[in-house]
Amino acid sequence: MSGLKSHLTYEFGDFRLDASRRLLFAKGASEPLPSTPKVFETILYFVERPSDLLKKDTLLAELWPGLVVEETNLAQVISVVRRVL
Repeated sequence: MSGLKSHLTYEFGDFRLDASRRLLFAKGASEPLPSTPKVFETILYFVERPSDLLKKDTLLAELWPGLVVEETNLAQVISVVRRVL
């Protein structure tokens, strides 16, 4: 083993998502965009499933595993994702 960590990065639109370091960048930027862990997890979840039709129940279960949350939580996170992007 070489000791190097794998570095998983996604590029989409005008953004670069560094999944290994859990950072979101505008393309060409050296400073990450501000993001909460839940917003980052949500963006990563969507990026990893580019052609999937995601149901609200699935998103709630995957983004808040083992927790019971209201749909308004998802709506709020999606609203922040839209503002960040």
